[in-house]
Amino acid sequence: WTAKPRQLYRVDFQPEQELRRHRLYLLHNVLEDFKQNWAYDGEALLYAPELLGGKKEHSLTTQRNVTREQVETVVVTLRWASHQKGTLDKRAVTFFCTQFKAGMLKQTQRKQVGTDYFDFDQAIHVPEYFCYLVPGLDCTVYVTQCGPVLSIDMQHKHVRTDTVWQNMKQSVRVDPRQRQEVISQMFEHKIVLLNYSDPTKPVTKRTVLVDRVRWDLSPKSTFPCKKSGKEISYKDYMRERYQIKNAALDENQPLLENVSKREHDREGKPKVSHFIPSLCSLT
Repeated sequence: WTAKPRQLYRVDFQPEQELRRHRLYLLHNVLEDFKQNWAYDGEALLYAPELLGGKKEHSLTTQRNVTREQVETVVVTLRWASHQKGTLDKRAVTFFCTQFKAGMLKQTQRKQVGTDYFDFDQAIHVPEYFCYLVPGLDCTVYVTQCGPVLSIDMQHKHVRTDTVWQNMKQSVRVDPRQRQEVISQMFEHKIVLLNYSDPTKPVTKRTVLVDRVRWDLSPKSTFPCKKSGKEISYKDYMRERYQIKNAALDENQPLLENVSKREHDREGKPKVSHFIPSLCSLT
């Protein structure tokens, strides 16, 4: 149905869902009974070949398990936005990209890192340099006079086998008075790969930009858990949420801080996240 007219819907979630995989999971739940094809861009747009259920607006309720004990009720609202013709234009290219991304995510052996896709099962280990090379695809959709063209190039991603914390500990020869400053300069504004993922969801390798090394924080520091409202340490959170064992959570390490440029908290401030160095690798 990529060459046919399409219906465009605006999708909203109440309460808001920060993670793309949660939004996609909820959409699959509420649209299962419609028995219609649809494509979701991962943010706020949904395409369908026909009006969903013959209606322009839907308000659908479903549930998502936050923890084993806690269930969250979510209202998914779909509002019809426009009718798109089957002609080739900028909106059509956006739709083609959405369809391609949905197809790539079905290839379970490929993991999304940023905007690209890599096959970690085919990684080439280079032990003498403490790293491995992961083959992947660099994909672009663009328009020509003959129609839309999908360009696919082979690429490799360099991922270190040692963790950020192991790299930090190698700096012990630095003057103790300058150690924190030197390590901060080494890792601030660097991109790291998270070595863990939600065990109950399809794996997506996430990368984050380190804005700051927080020496005043450690895995035993606490923060208010958004779901329970109670204080919980980073160490306990990682053990409960991701089944991370204590051996990987050395309490002497600092935390890595990321300030999101896209996501904001309920007060409208940029979302600040913290990560444990022993669970991250340099790319």
